Amino acid sequence: MSAPRDGHARHRQKRLTESQAPVEAEKSRPGVRQTSTDVASAFQRLVGEIFRLNGQLLATAEKLSHVLDLGPARWQTMAVIRDEPLPVSRIARQLGLRRQSVQYNVDRLVAQGLAELTPNPHHRRARLVGLTTAGRAAMFRLADLQLVLARRFVGNSGLTTAALTRMATDLRRMRLEAESHKDS
Repeated sequence: MSAPRDGHARHRQKRLTESQAPVEAEKSRPGVRQTSTDVASAFQRLVGEIFRLNGQLLATAEKLSHVLDLGPARWQTMAVIRDEPLPVSRIARQLGLRRQSVQYNVDRLVAQGLAELTPNPHHRRARLVGLTTAGRAAMFRLADLQLVLARRFVGNSGLTTAALTRMATDLRRMRLEAESHKDS
């Protein structure tokens, strides 16, 4: 799946994708046979939308969290350790990232006084990363920013809580399916 390089090609691809939507909706009706090509094409469109949404989400989160001197990566790291301190490796697994990139963000959070490293009773070398009092206060401010983020992305789209929950469930199922084939 390659992205078009010029604006005209992107526009042509967008028109093509939009014109295929009614055809794809017809194929998804019960009793209409879907081919693996249909599924692959629909999957490519979904992935394209996810990439664009992710880019917009990161850019918007960056702007919103700038006032706290936090980027989206540190924001995500803080959200994972909000309820309990965890080792860097577990934070990385939960975020689906490499341990080294999470370690970089943890080091920055520690330097900012938002996180602290404490001994891990289960592992001598893998210390636990937890929020400091300042980190917990920042999480409260981030919660307010998350409401702003939700309004910007859902706003007048007509999406309901049920629709968002359904999307999250479907995306989770896809992620788990992909993870089940990680070693193959």
